[in-house]
Amino acid sequence: MVAKMDAQRALLKHFLAAIAYRTQKALRGAPATGYRKKPFLVSRFSLGTIAPNEKRETAFPSAEQLLQGPLADTMTHVGQLAMLRRLASSPVPPENFVRAKISASNLGPDQPAPAAPDPGWSPDLPPPAPGKGVPPSW
Repeated sequence: MVAKMDAQRALLKHFLAAIAYRTQKALRGAPATGYRKKPFLVSRFSLGTIAPNEKRETAFPSAEQLLQGPLADTMTHVGQLAMLRRLASSPVPPENFVRAKISASNLGPDQPAPAAPDPGWSPDLPPPAPGKGVPPSW
């Protein structure tokens, strides 16, 4: 039972780290547009305060409940940030997230640079059509 809880806790921490990484990627280099005169304050975003705490004494939702509720909502919102970047003509470069340097010990704003950005990516080129693969020019 303890081993299962430790495995779930480790998986949740890694998921939080993936959220932090993807959020920083969506926010890094975001243009100051409209009413904002300064870039978004990326340093205000940190997941460290909501990470599962081994010393917590009160009842905590199960790993399944966290994944199906607030963590799924958070990942959806990260995708919305990336979509808004594209709508603002400043798309987030694609990346192979399987190769990303994500660490469960890093939930803050200082995330590593992309580990495997797609070669030949250009914000001026449209994305490939679904199922068509990457055009030879990329």
